Amino acid sequence: MSLMSGQVLRHNPDAISLDALRWRPPGLPQHVRVHRATTEQLAGLGWIEPNDSDPTGAKSFLARAAAEQLEAHHSKVVLHPAVGHANPRCARAASAKLNSHATTNSAQLWTSLSRCAPFIVVATAQTPVGVDLEALQTPDQATDLVTLFHPDDRGALMTLREDHFVHEVTAAWTRKEALLKAWGTGLLRDPAVDAVGTHHHPDQPHGWATLSAPSTIAGQTYYLGLAWRTLS
Repeated sequence: MSLMSGQVLRHNPDAISLDALRWRPPGLPQHVRVHRATTEQLAGLGWIEPNDSDPTGAKSFLARAAAEQLEAHHSKVVLHPAVGHANPRCARAASAKLNSHATTNSAQLWTSLSRCAPFIVVATAQTPVGVDLEALQTPDQATDLVTLFHPDDRGALMTLREDHFVHEVTAAWTRKEALLKAWGTGLLRDPAVDAVGTHHHPDQPHGWATLSAPSTIAGQTYYLGLAWRTLS
């Protein structure tokens, strides 16, 4: 489906703006879409209502991204959020949110959302999906974070030089969070249970795919993590 087709533009006047916000990391299948924006960008597009219960515009952004893939107007999309609870042994409690889904009268789409100031990232897919965005960890942050990993991953990561270590830990954590969101457990599931491998050699659970992709914006490096159920 082309974003520029008359059909899509007729049903979704936000299509051109969404295309400019689309993030296309290598290896992403066609049925999974990712969009990234700041609250300032969303406000500039007029996507944050004055009385919006979410002043960041994240829900409005997610609804518009889902509408684009469903070929519908965003006003016709109903978001059905799923709220997770944190695993008490994991300090990153704020990240324990599950995937959710969006519907119109005739279609359903899986969705996921991640916030990492100043960015909001949304993912939409025809199958369960999870997304996570993290700023590159400092050495101290990465050393603390790696203690939450599967023993195999922890062992492999701890052998790396510091400059590689912080990148690999950040990338692996985004894949882990994305996978747990896609599974619908969030951090209710102990993050040490499942190995995710390294950035260049990720472990792929049967029936699922994951990826991590770096992006440097205004001198700051971020890692995007994605997980989705494969179609076949």
